[in-house]
Amino acid sequence: MFLSNYFNSSFFDILQALLDENIENEYQLHNRFITRVFIGTDGISLVLNFYFHYLIYRMTLRKDLKNSQGTASKLLLCYSIFIPITALLAFIYLNIIIQYTYPPSEFFGEWFCFTFEFFVHASFTYIATFSMFTAMMKYWFIVENAKAKSFGEEKGKTAFLILHLIIPVTIAALNSISNGEKDRDYLVNICWSESISNSKTTNSSVFDEYGGMDILCSNRRYQTGYYLGETASYFLDPSLRMICGSLGIFQALFCSNLFELILYAFLYKYLKR
Repeated sequence: MFLSNYFNSSFFDILQALLDENIENEYQLHNRFITRVFIGTDGISLVLNFYFHYLIYRMTLRKDLKNSQGTASKLLLCYSIFIPITALLAFIYLNIIIQYTYPPSEFFGEWFCFTFEFFVHASFTYIATFSMFTAMMKYWFIVENAKAKSFGEEKGKTAFLILHLIIPVTIAALNSISNGEKDRDYLVNICWSESISNSKTTNSSVFDEYGGMDILCSNRRYQTGYYLGETASYFLDPSLRMICGSLGIFQALFCSNLFELILYAFLYKYLKR
């Protein structure tokens, strides 16, 4: 009787192991198929992205557009060069680096994740605020035309051109200093640690860890006490949280097209008079 139960349990254990192995193989094949589909879709989108922005680039080189648009053509020129580069780097990161060198912080070193973090926030801010700068420039030269002429049209155009490049770099640098243990962007977090899909913790704890960070950064923790001492940490940590919270408010106001919508409303009201 004992031997019969033993062999029966062994048989079911072997059967269960074979079943689990078959399920795992099917799951891996399914994942490979989905991965190839996403890579193919991303590749097509990347080619279309390059072609579309190449057309914009060619348009900005036309002499009649340069003479009529001025600073707007320069903004479009920067945009048409920067966006394809950003799309290419995102494609390489998502479809090659994450797939074959995970986690990148151990494969390349911490410098890679610091650089990637800076690039992600600079590119996001640049893309999100591009249309806002365009709206600001239209508002300044149309609604506030008298002030624009008094300030100097060429000086104003140069100021807009420089600001639309400096602000994303500044925001990215401040974010790198003040973000603490976790970044707002999930793609930056997976550069350092285990991804959510592979985490062995419960779903609730995972989402609490990654999604529970409020916009004001009141729960951010820093290592200033370890490097600079408790006294410095007492003064620096609140300042870093304030910077981090200010960046969150900046993104909510200026990276969501809300401010742009207000400017176009004033522009529409002015033109309708």
